[in-house]
Amino acid sequence: MFLILTTVKKRRFLIILSTTAVGVVSLPWLKPFLYHLGEGFVPRMPGPDTTGSLSPGEMETLLVYTEVLSDILDFSEETRQYLRSHINDRTENKTGYLSLFRMTATFIDELAGGNFSKLSRSDRIAALEKRGLMSCRVHRRECFSPFGRRERTIRALAATDLMAAYYRSAAGWAVVGYAYPPGHCGDLTRYTRAEA
Repeated sequence: MFLILTTVKKRRFLIILSTTAVGVVSLPWLKPFLYHLGEGFVPRMPGPDTTGSLSPGEMETLLVYTEVLSDILDFSEETRQYLRSHINDRTENKTGYLSLFRMTATFIDELAGGNFSKLSRSDRIAALEKRGLMSCRVHRRECFSPFGRRERTIRALAATDLMAAYYRSAAGWAVVGYAYPPGHCGDLTRYTRAEA
């Protein structure tokens, strides 16, 4: 009886060992397959592919969301106008962005239980952190989850686009140490002497 049990255990051990060895050997060939399988779950632009303008309430929600993501208390009017122009350009000229930004504003307002822009800063952060919307980064492994598709789409597409627009503005360039963004004339005498 004892001999039969040890034989069964040895067989089971050898099966597990050989299966592991086959898995390790075949892993380099499986990686591209798994990568392409994951491509099907990567966030995509929501439909329909229409263009147009957002409502003032939706625009305000997106601007406040960008403020929270950028960790700036209040944007200047110049920065807000730059972002409005960017958002309008996207929604009026590029298909999919109207649906994306509308979905983002609606979802964020739902998180706030009404109007996101009316919440205090700490409540805004708490509402966004609760659903993981304080980050733009989406890891590929997250894409396999059937839950949180809308949140991943917002982070990967809307938040990334809004933050990229912010960092292209004068305020965004100032964050990284430039007094004037590219394409704007600065103090011309600055170029005649060494930087301090």
